[in-house]
Amino acid sequence: MIDAVCDDLIAAATATGRTTALSACVPALCADRIRPGGRLDAWYQDHSLTSTDTHTGERTPLCALTGYTVSVNDTPFLLDVPAAINAARSALHPDDQWASAITQGDPTEPNIAAGAAGACWLDFEHAGRNTLAGEIANLHVLMLRRGFCVRRATGRRRSGAVGRAGRGAASVAARARQCSGR
Repeated sequence: MIDAVCDDLIAAATATGRTTALSACVPALCADRIRPGGRLDAWYQDHSLTSTDTHTGERTPLCALTGYTVSVNDTPFLLDVPAAINAARSALHPDDQWASAITQGDPTEPNIAAGAAGACWLDFEHAGRNTLAGEIANLHVLMLRRGFCVRRATGRRRSGAVGRAGRGAASVAARARQCSGR
């Protein structure tokens, strides 16, 4: 499935790709999340969202994680959640130019069915001109979370909701059948 998704992103970039101001792209998955008071603040600046310190056993709010060191592949990194959010806000200025294309906008497992001819895209809520970096970042995060039909030891596919309440799950299922030729 990953190959089919990547093939579709390449085809979209080839057919509709151009450099675009971030402000001209679909805002839901980037601009709306990063704006002050947006989803990043709700997720990471909320004092009730905590992490357990593996050395002390104490629970620490994520927004208080400053001055911690985390290791990734034996490389130490300074962790400062509020500074990282502020740096992202500074780096993602609305007038900055980004490679973009017309895409589905939310390449996650519940939004893609495997069809006879490749990926069959579902849920077009975020469709439009999207940054290619954002599309690739979504794929990367999903793969890190072991998405895209990764089989567990049982050999069964991980399940995910195909439709959202009130968003026409029956029509999504019909679209999936249409793509698979059934």
